[in-house]
Amino acid sequence: LDRAMRFFDQVAFQAWDGVCGGGLYWAGDKAGGGNRYKNAISNELFLVTAMRLHAHAPNTSVAARYLTWAQREWEWFRASGMITNNGSYVAGGLRGNCSCDMSEGYTYNQGVILGGLGLLFEATPEHNAERRAELVATAETIAMGVVRPGSRWLSNNGVLVEPCERRGCNPDGTQFKGIFVRYLRE
Repeated sequence: LDRAMRFFDQVAFQAWDGVCGGGLYWAGDKAGGGNRYKNAISNELFLVTAMRLHAHAPNTSVAARYLTWAQREWEWFRASGMITNNGSYVAGGLRGNCSCDMSEGYTYNQGVILGGLGLLFEATPEHNAERRAELVATAETIAMGVVRPGSRWLSNNGVLVEPCERRGCNPDGTQFKGIFVRYLRE
C-alpha cells in the first residue's frame, strides 16, 4: 500500500499539469520527454487508482485526499471533451490544442471509466442523490453506447468486437473487450 501511494503521488506530481485545464499525460515527464499526449485511458486509470487507494487508505485524511483527486480527475475528464456522441462514446484523447481528437476509443476506454464511475458512486453519500444519479446516468449512457444494436462494437451476431478486428488488430486489441466486460460487471 505504501508503495502504491508513493507511486500515485509521483504520477500526480509528474504527469498532471494545467495544460488543457488539468489531466494526466500518457507518458513523459515535466522536463518534456516522452509522449506528452493527454488521453482517456491514462486518466481513467488514474481515477480508478485514486478510488482504490481511497478504499484502502490508512486513515480518513489520506482517504479524503484520494477521493479529492478522484473527484478532480472526474470533473476534468467530464469537461475535457473526450466523452462525445451525446455521452455514449469515449474517444482516445486530446489534440495539442486540447480539443477531442476523436481517435478510436476502444472498448477498454468505455469500460475503465465505468469502473471509476462505479467507485465514485459508492463513495458518494446517499444524501447526495443528484450526484449519484448523474454518475449512474453517465455510466449507463456509456455502457449502452457499446451494447446497443448497431453499435460500432457489436458484430452482426451481437458479439463484442473491436473495430480494428475487421481490418486486423494486434494481439492486444482482440483482448480489449474483456476489460470492458470486467468493469461493466463491477
